[in-house]
Amino acid sequence: SLSHSVNFQAETMAIELNENDVIRGRGFGRRPGSQRWMQLVRNRLEEYIQANGNDRRAIAVSIVLAARDSGIRFLERGDNGDYEVMNDEEATLKTRQCFIYMMYQHRNQTRVRRARESFLNNIIDAHVDELCGKLRNTSTLKKLRVKFGANANFAKLVAALAENNSLKKLSVDLTSYQDDDSRTDSMVSSLCMAISQHPKMTSLTILAPALGDDSSEAIIDLIRFSTTLKQLRVGNTCTVAPHKKQYASKLLKALEENRHLKTLAIPRIGGLTFTDFMSFVLNNPRMKCVSLVGDDDDTSNDNDDIKAAAKLTPRQK
Repeated sequence: SLSHSVNFQAETMAIELNENDVIRGRGFGRRPGSQRWMQLVRNRLEEYIQANGNDRRAIAVSIVLAARDSGIRFLERGDNGDYEVMNDEEATLKTRQCFIYMMYQHRNQTRVRRARESFLNNIIDAHVDELCGKLRNTSTLKKLRVKFGANANFAKLVAALAENNSLKKLSVDLTSYQDDDSRTDSMVSSLCMAISQHPKMTSLTILAPALGDDSSEAIIDLIRFSTTLKQLRVGNTCTVAPHKKQYASKLLKALEENRHLKTLAIPRIGGLTFTDFMSFVLNNPRMKCVSLVGDDDDTSNDNDDIKAAAKLTPRQK
């Protein structure tokens, strides 16, 4: 514990406020002095949470001393309406109140994060029938974001999506299948086939550890046949499997035929070059946001591709 006793005599002359002041009351939290003081509190929040009662008081006292040493003043309105400097006990109490508020926020944020992670990790495993029932029977479900566990029944979700007529935005995380590329390939393929026939889907995000031949074909067909999709993001957290070179030309042809996509983030299917991709983008003004994700092994020629793209004629642009 820390023993600290200071005989403090409040200033009697009128105090002019400055940016280093911490003022008691609502509405003063955004002042620079308050922000600096709260950062001192935030820096020791984990230590405060782990400490006992006496040590917590010592931490609060040390923060008050550090704040005052840096030029921060703790002020409050006196009975006459003028600002007065708080004594050490009052400043320490205010600091401990700030710790209590931050602890409450920390607990809530941790609880929400854990609940969200649990929901995303278990929604398919534990509630697959309930979710599929909602997809089939509920017309108010517009957005869905799910992460599949290792033992998820993915086929049930795909079947339910094929019967759904209301969903507009879907995000599917398959990164739990990091060591099963063939299964991931099949899952992405079946998902894309279901979405290509969906009547209202406008946004699709797929996170997968790897893409193979079947999933590449399915993504290309999705782009070619979907008449509602405006945003497509396919992120691979591992690598894109070796593809047949004709996939690149098929992808560009599908993009040419599509008249709805405006946002596209896609891996280098078929070894698609930056030059060819940018050539397509520059000739299709409907594309508002694009991103070509390359493998680590495929980025060696990026500089040459960028230079080649820069040489496109104004007519091509």
